[in-house]
Amino acid sequence: MEILRDPVSKSQWKTVTLRAVYAYWGRRIKQQALTYSSLEYLSVGHYNPGKIHPLLRITETQTQSREVNRLPVKTKLVTGTYSLQSTRAAFNNLDVDPTCLLCKTSAETLEHFILHCTKLQHVRVQILCDIASACGENINFSQLCTSDQLRIILDVYSTVDVVHNKNTEYLAEIDRHTRRLCHALHCECKKLFALLPTRRRYGL
Repeated sequence: MEILRDPVSKSQWKTVTLRAVYAYWGRRIKQQALTYSSLEYLSVGHYNPGKIHPLLRITETQTQSREVNRLPVKTKLVTGTYSLQSTRAAFNNLDVDPTCLLCKTSAETLEHFILHCTKLQHVRVQILCDIASACGENINFSQLCTSDQLRIILDVYSTVDVVHNKNTEYLAEIDRHTRRLCHALHCECKKLFALLPTRRRYGL
């Protein structure tokens, strides 16, 4: 009845409706995301319908084409959809060995792939130094425990309040190096993986 007494314009009605839809789906998606263990490293709280998640944002100072190529690997890793031996073993009916096919020392988990696989150490060592340098004194990266390092690598925005943090360039620079790390590990893994015998590629 109130709307009939005081009708709103088409643009106002559209704005109110859009806000209501965004608010509903924002709450719904954030609530559901908490139930997925694969999203534990993603800063779901920074997701807002209609806006780009900071993890996918590319700044003007970054090379667009290069960063766009790096984004898919990082996105798959942080959302738990990157193909690792541990996930193959968990979701495959065949007898798949979760052990890393490259170093054969332990299960190929997210942590193992990004931080521990010895066959990829030569790729990560310099980039990890660059990440630590980008973190500076605000985040003593090298002194952090493994889980915290992994959280920063996968989504540095999960460790800060982006809304109230004015130093977005600082975070973007850290994120750029972490994308670089994930992409470099992926490329090296593919190269080494191609050298394995066909049967061993599937961990059978």
